Amino acid sequence: MIYIGDNKFQEALQTLDNMIEFNPEIFEGHHYKILVNIELENYLEAEKTLIKAMGLFPDDDGFILDKIMLLEKQGKYDEALDLIDIRYNNSENKTVLLEKAKILLAKDRIDDSVLLFEKVKDAEENFDEETRVYLINIYINTDKVSKALDYSKEIIANGEESSFYFASVYYKALCLGKLGKVVEAKAAYEEAIKIFRFASSANPGMLDIIMYRALCYKELKNYDKAFEMVNYLLAIDEDIAEAYLIRSELYKVLNENDKAEADRSTATSKSKLLGTLINSSS
Repeated sequence: MIYIGDNKFQEALQTLDNMIEFNPEIFEGHHYKILVNIELENYLEAEKTLIKAMGLFPDDDGFILDKIMLLEKQGKYDEALDLIDIRYNNSENKTVLLEKAKILLAKDRIDDSVLLFEKVKDAEENFDEETRVYLINIYINTDKVSKALDYSKEIIANGEESSFYFASVYYKALCLGKLGKVVEAKAAYEEAIKIFRFASSANPGMLDIIMYRALCYKELKNYDKAFEMVNYLLAIDEDIAEAYLIRSELYKVLNENDKAEADRSTATSKSKLLGTLINSSS
């Protein structure tokens, strides 16, 4: 778990292999090996591990959820939905509903996904940051900005400094700008940069914080700093789809349209979900 938290996935896989060799009856060893391979897009290896695990634990629903997630990441959305409907028909399980909502969103069934995300949020036993962030993204891109702002404020008020919290600090400023509250938005962006600068030092592995800094600099028209942040991200990991999208927007502002279109295409090719959100807002 420490390796996974630090994005040291190869080290995590080696530790998991050691665990499984020592005791193949431990559910978590197989489960996390599947999840890490999915994260690394090693789908064939994830599938091999999943088949082995389902043979060892045929009645364990946890591996059915892993299979649904694998199908989702492979873009096999219809198969994933069919499996949900067959295995979890009329289920009120939060994890199942959340995965189904994500798949519907990836299939561009925006209204259906919103209904499920809202259902999950309304049934929460504990404050649900993740579901709110999905709704914020959808509402921002479907002209329901006031709702997005409300959810951003709720996450910030909750006060837990997670990745969702930092996202909401940025989204609050973005929503204020989209609502035409120029002075409030500028102040919110400046405050966000201060928060992100400190948070980057405290959480060096949390690359999203750097991305939010880039976005804030872009909105404040400090393009040099925005490019600096984005290029730093891509130097670390050239597969960060969001970084290409931000750079595309920067190039567009500077009227470098060919570069903007190239980066936009790269962004959508590296993230199907991001492509769906881009297309829904077009």
